[in-house]
Amino acid sequence: MRAVLLDIAIYAVAITAIKMLIPDNSFKKQMDFIITCTFLLGISFLITDNNFDIDISGVFESREGVYIDYSGQLSRVQKREIESEITERLKLKLEERGIVPNEISIIINISDEGDISINEITLVLSEGVDANIAERLVKSEVGANVKVEIIER
Repeated sequence: MRAVLLDIAIYAVAITAIKMLIPDNSFKKQMDFIITCTFLLGISFLITDNNFDIDISGVFESREGVYIDYSGQLSRVQKREIESEITERLKLKLEERGIVPNEISIIINISDEGDISINEITLVLSEGVDANIAERLVKSEVGANVKVEIIER
């Protein structure tokens, strides 16, 4: 026990001497913190009889299974918001023409670069509604190259 206390005292004197050599500048607090952490680590190493064991074997390994991609979650949220906005806009345009859709389903794609494209729109209409007018109206709103599927129920 005497040897451990003597080692702690020598270590404390050495750390104090090092701290005195640090010039007064903007990094003094950071350097004091690092030296204090080193001192505490050294003390704990001495107290545990040099058996201070920290397992860091997995720290620097690739953790592909743990990686969380938040961009995908943002894309899903953005997709839902965009789909609901387009759905509401189409619903209003169709209702202005007297066409009341039972359901509007939109499939959009958001690329990695943030480009948004509408892939397909499905309209569920009541029987007797002119599907051609509804399709032309939808294509005039979103573009002629978008696939529009009409289902009558």
